[in-house]
Amino acid sequence: MIKCLIATLLTIVLFLLLFTRWHFIPIQVESPPQGNLEAINPILTVIDQLVEKESEGKTDIVILDTNNKHSFSCLQFQMSTFKQYVKRYNLLPEAEDHEIENMIMDCDFQKLVAYKMLEENPNNILHWRTSARKLNLI
Repeated sequence: MIKCLIATLLTIVLFLLLFTRWHFIPIQVESPPQGNLEAINPILTVIDQLVEKESEGKTDIVILDTNNKHSFSCLQFQMSTFKQYVKRYNLLPEAEDHEIENMIMDCDFQKLVAYKMLEENPNNILHWRTSARKLNLI
């Protein structure tokens, strides 16, 4: 019974291959670019520079900024800015506000938010105005 079923399926496949216009076109897949990702994507370089200037790469840093608001982690996001952009880019679609707030100390997540911000609008660099000036980015 199983042999009969397999033979039937093979016959159908063979028929389709021989008597229809199905063509198997080889697909060429380009290999990913080699080398330094920062050289390939300058936004990553800018983010790395901002991290160094904002926090010297420290992820556990919280400061009281000149505007009397706390700034958090490696990119020194303030809570309102962080929440605004996480929601804007739908990066945590099911998260409640307190869950978004819990992510603010995650440096990799901050880098993702910053990447989306700079990708959308290079003028978003102004959220890091002082560091951007020191780095001659603006």
